Amino acid sequence: MVPYIRAHDRYFRAHTVDSMYALQLYVAARLLGFCTAGIDGSLLNALYERFKGESKLPSHFTPDMYPELSSRLYQGDIMLPISRNAILSDYYKWPKATVPYIIHYNFTMDERSRIRMAMDAIESKTCLRFVDKNDGSSARALQDLGHAEHLYIVREHNKGCYAMIGYHRDMGSPHMMNLEAPSCIAYQGTVQHELLHVVGLLHEQARNDRDKAVTIYWENIDKAYWPDFNKVPDNVTSSFGLPYDYTSVMHYPRFAFSKNGKETIVAKYDSSMALGQRNGATVNDLRKVNAMYNCNGASTTPNINTNVNSGEYQGNSFNIF
Repeated sequence: MVPYIRAHDRYFRAHTVDSMYALQLYVAARLLGFCTAGIDGSLLNALYERFKGESKLPSHFTPDMYPELSSRLYQGDIMLPISRNAILSDYYKWPKATVPYIIHYNFTMDERSRIRMAMDAIESKTCLRFVDKNDGSSARALQDLGHAEHLYIVREHNKGCYAMIGYHRDMGSPHMMNLEAPSCIAYQGTVQHELLHVVGLLHEQARNDRDKAVTIYWENIDKAYWPDFNKVPDNVTSSFGLPYDYTSVMHYPRFAFSKNGKETIVAKYDSSMALGQRNGATVNDLRKVNAMYNCNGASTTPNINTNVNSGEYQGNSFNIF
């Protein structure tokens, strides 16, 4: 059973799925979750198939530091589940804050080590645990936790970086995360960005209060990509009272999805400020995870003096209230 709104289904059956705005409205409607009923997979499948290849970057903007923006998916790197919608609620958190995973065999040992280092950095400041499902010593522990699902990390060529949002019970297939090598593994922050999607974090600039912190220059964004800059309602996600984090590892860069080489998202208090980075998760990124998973016994206020190389980046976050 998943959050579902029948009235919105009737609306979208009567309108074409050929509109990117329709996709945005449909997903938003499904996220609100005012009632529960069985899911009609046919319409979501049609929407997914229609738009999964559309969000490609303009040819003049393909920065190596942000390969996730070229994955041709919703908001660049978010994989819309075919038979489930993704929302941030207890239902979509990984059980016992544990993420079983399998890394595909075609990653090199060095690449596997880089992925594991990104996981270790998150683990060191949160109560999250990433457990190798192929490790025999972990199999019994995972069975005791009752995990039926796992994260499957693959490296499909020319697919960029992407991940599903949150945990989905009884999905019947692995939770997919793609890390095209070497671009998606070059920066620890890129791997962490996708891992934080997996555990339930959305993009920072999708916060409902973002207009107090940044300006979106819609005229510099092709209309086909406008939905990638839409805000998420407060009843779908929470910032847990944390200030807006301009340098969150989950933030878009200033020129994301630009159609003319001009800025698309700019900080209000300092228009020259760099936005986003891929060095690693910031203090507030990790605080958000701890708040989301109620990490009792784990630090909800990570050591702000931690070195960037340990996976915790010291960026700029400002209270905008």
